[in-house]
Amino acid sequence: MPHYCQTIFFSLCVVFLTACKTIDAPKPVAHEKTLDYSPTLSFVQLPVSIPLSSINDLINKKMGGLVYEDRSYTQPTVDDYQLIVMRKTSVTSVFDGKEIRITIPLNIWAKAQWKACSICPGLEKETAFDIDVYVRSKPELKNDYSFRLNLKSDGFDWKKKPVISLGIVDIPIERLLQKPLEIQLEKTIRDVEKEIASSFDLRSEISRLWNNCQEPNLIDADTETWLKIEPQQLFTTGLSEQSGSINMILGASAYVGTISGSRPLNSRLSALPALQLVQKLPDDFRVQVQSRISFEALTLQAKKALVGQEFAQGNKQIKIEDIALTPIANRLLIQVVFSGSAKGSIFLSGIPSYDASKGVLYFKELDLDIESRSLLLKSASWLLNTTLQNTLEKQLRYPVSDYLNSVKNELDLKIKSFGRNSAYRLTGTIDSFLLQGIYMRETDLQLVLNANGKIRLQIQKFDF
Repeated sequence: MPHYCQTIFFSLCVVFLTACKTIDAPKPVAHEKTLDYSPTLSFVQLPVSIPLSSINDLINKKMGGLVYEDRSYTQPTVDDYQLIVMRKTSVTSVFDGKEIRITIPLNIWAKAQWKACSICPGLEKETAFDIDVYVRSKPELKNDYSFRLNLKSDGFDWKKKPVISLGIVDIPIERLLQKPLEIQLEKTIRDVEKEIASSFDLRSEISRLWNNCQEPNLIDADTETWLKIEPQQLFTTGLSEQSGSINMILGASAYVGTISGSRPLNSRLSALPALQLVQKLPDDFRVQVQSRISFEALTLQAKKALVGQEFAQGNKQIKIEDIALTPIANRLLIQVVFSGSAKGSIFLSGIPSYDASKGVLYFKELDLDIESRSLLLKSASWLLNTTLQNTLEKQLRYPVSDYLNSVKNELDLKIKSFGRNSAYRLTGTIDSFLLQGIYMRETDLQLVLNANGKIRLQIQKFDF
């Protein structure tokens, strides 16, 4: 072969080999730990109300009609009177400052015997009269959730002074009756106090609510979205009175979030903690909504936008044949497969981010990994001068604002209609809906959104 032919053949081989240079960058290895999101504590207010009418009904029930009966001068003690004490009408209660004043209307039948001397004949007369007995109460809520009325006697109001009429003489028996009445009423008050403490069993009711709220609640069957509440602590500012009721507001701190997919496994229920007294209850409520976008879906959209696009520099060009998005630590790894003047694959990575002003998900700091850049510099540096990287930055942007708004509206609707067996229900609104962070998972991007608002958990019914 002539010398000039060998030269031409050799040159063509060099051009061909250079034009078809294969670049296979190795897949990068993660060198940093994947971040996990930390849940944010929320606060929910739980108004609890005990109407005074409920206390009145309980006292009426406990006392019944007959309060006390003594038809003997010798039993239970030797004395000169007999008594029958009946509740005349229903007990009433009113607030008097920070205390409750309870009025118990009584009708008293009394019989008394009287002798002028030890050998004188005895006289026996009977009478009946009305009396209002007053009892004061200072309600108390303890850190073990026990509710106490702390009753104490507050005197009598004789509607008519009790007397025994002996013809033209009326003998007052007020002092004679006062002591036995005080003794019996004190016993009755203590019995009522115990009955109220056992009947208004706040601890059992709050404990039932505490356990029930820890059960996952399905809020959207179509998307299999569950509301999960993990209560941490209960607080109160104490008792107050309003509109004829003893009121208290319990504040619960909890981690609240949504989970998509199958029903979350039940974790061990946390025990009811001691109630803490505070000066002020926070009311900022935050639901952390977890939303996921699969890498499969991201890859599919990227392929539609980028596969088939060509990039040229001078007389050299490449065409994107395939693209894949996968996680690597806290970054998104983008593998670009190409053919043309050079063929093979390279890797870029970027940090998943959200542009709130434009409502798009994008990948900031998108750049070639070290190995890919090194190979291109050695074998196809012209690729670094193309618009490939800029195009990837522009095309790998995903509008999500409409999706986030639909999630917010759906969550707002679900919260307003949330309830369990009519025992309690949520009231309030979601005021803001912000992206708290984006986290990498094995198969998807996890978007954690904070839904902030003012929420109350209304107790529909306590089984007192």
